[in-house]
Amino acid sequence: LLPVEEGEAVFVGGGLVGVKTAAHFAHTGHDVTVVEKESRLLPMALSKRASESVESHLKQLGIRLKLGCSVNDVKSESERLRAVLAGEEWIDCQMLLLAAGSVPDIEFLEEVFRDTQQYRHFVDEHPEFQKLYATVAHLYDAIAKKALDNENKSQTS
Repeated sequence: LLPVEEGEAVFVGGGLVGVKTAAHFAHTGHDVTVVEKESRLLPMALSKRASESVESHLKQLGIRLKLGCSVNDVKSESERLRAVLAGEEWIDCQMLLLAAGSVPDIEFLEEVFRDTQQYRHFVDEHPEFQKLYATVAHLYDAIAKKALDNENKSQTS
């Protein structure tokens, strides 16, 4: 684990990067708050029930969660961060870390699909690879569907 500055830290973003980094900071002894605009953590990756489990674990680590709000203002003194306004509450902090706004890029999946199509003739000539090819095609379909669902969710929020 990398060493980090001392002080209280506020993370803006409750996705995978924000949650994992916040947990790292908590393990190194920092007071940590995660601010997420959605009503739960990891909304793009997990079900509501799974999100609740992660939230419970983070609370056990001493991480404070501010869900359903955004950081609206900051206070500084002598060019140093002193606090952030999350929703209606000021939170003292010395570090503000931004881990929000990531949208998946799924164009690579189309390239993977084109690549698999060019090997179709090889599979037709060698039946022993048909099961493998079918598995890869099934995985591609499942990944593409999930990625498109996530992309559509991120565009509507």
